[in-house]
Amino acid sequence: MNRYITATEYAEKKIWCEKHNWSDPFYQDNQWYAFPPSGVIPLPIPVPPWKKTFLVVVLIIEKLLLIALWLFTICLTILCCFLFFSL
Repeated sequence: MNRYITATEYAEKKIWCEKHNWSDPFYQDNQWYAFPPSGVIPLPIPVPPWKKTFLVVVLIIEKLLLIALWLFTICLTILCCFLFFSL
């Protein structure tokens, strides 16, 4: 599933390409590509290591929140059943 690319994302990649003399950035298969200087085959645009770490942390937090929501739902269901059957 492809996602929509924002103008800000494209602008960031375009600025990076201009700074490093790369050209024609494009997004494909969940990754940014561009042509290096004097290159004819597009290569993946390097991602800073801190950004990879940040993305992993965000994914872990997202999973933890989903687990917490799941546990809350189960506890609420048990509590409702207990209250309903105790009447």
